[in-house]
Amino acid sequence: RGTRSGSLLAAINRSSTAAGARLLERWLSAPELNLTEIRRRSATVGELLGEPMLLGELREGLKQVRDIPRILGRLQNRLRNPRELGGVRDTLAQIPDTHRLLGEFGQTLAEDYPARIDALPELHDLLTKALAEEMPADIADGGAIREGFDPELDRIRSLTRDNKTWLSELESSEQARTGIKSLKVKYTNNFGYYIDVTKANLHLVPDEYVRRQTTVNSERYVTEELKQKEKEILHAEENALIRERELFNELITAVLDQSVALFTSAEALAELDVLSGWAVLAREWDYHQPTIDESDALEIVEGRHPVVEQMLKAPETAIIRGNQSFVPNDTVLSSTDQQIALITGPNMAGKSTYIRQVALITLLA
Repeated sequence: RGTRSGSLLAAINRSSTAAGARLLERWLSAPELNLTEIRRRSATVGELLGEPMLLGELREGLKQVRDIPRILGRLQNRLRNPRELGGVRDTLAQIPDTHRLLGEFGQTLAEDYPARIDALPELHDLLTKALAEEMPADIADGGAIREGFDPELDRIRSLTRDNKTWLSELESSEQARTGIKSLKVKYTNNFGYYIDVTKANLHLVPDEYVRRQTTVNSERYVTEELKQKEKEILHAEENALIRERELFNELITAVLDQSVALFTSAEALAELDVLSGWAVLAREWDYHQPTIDESDALEIVEGRHPVVEQMLKAPETAIIRGNQSFVPNDTVLSSTDQQIALITGPNMAGKSTYIRQVALITLLA
């Protein structure tokens, strides 16, 4: 019914990242057949399991990794927002610490993964200097580019700030000149800048004020001076957004120029996510490292169905069934010795569970 509850995927997924979860799905749908690669993955899980403190640190770091493959896809398809570049920056910022941790593990982790995960220091430095700490959802909102990165943008922004200061000073001076203490200089997208005067103070409005709109509680006015300043402000804000877009597009180009290295690094990080999740899973459920060879012999000692065992321990199941444990089963099959196992018993005795258990254990191994 569209849910993954009760599936093998749900039972073994301890991924912290979206890319790791997708990679796990691919591995389950197309199991690895190369014996060297199978042993490498198994050895990696063993190394991760053997260093629980380092494993915990590594897992915490992986939680900071963003979905780089999806980000690259959106950038290449022109579906862009500033937070995607922030995700690239934040991921690259995490990689040096990941390298440090990997160097403290065994040979497979220390030698294999750092070479596949590129920190891209120049790109990270560029994004760190260019991007604001808190990124807007839309480039049209402004504020994506950090102060001090681009002198021209800083100059335009200073004009906007100076004009906003002028508006504040205008409000104070007009309050003093007219005697209208509640006078406000306001702005709306549809109307622009205006002077708001409550109806109780209309008798104090100067002659040079030009009425523009009547509301329930007040009148809205403009002056020639205010109209001219509005043009300056809106022009400066428009120029600032134009310049931000130019810089933003340059940053996107810089990221896409490194798309191959970024994608390769993201794949390696996703793999680390899956395998470190399996190390957590192995410790949680007392799983043992299998011995894999090219013989046709299958020997499972005290095998357990990974899905059924977890369901028996689930809180909602334990309430109904009590605190039950899965009963382990052995399996020995080979073409030269025992080729067939005859499974007998009444309905609901667990025959199909035993058969599926052998298949799932073989798949996981």
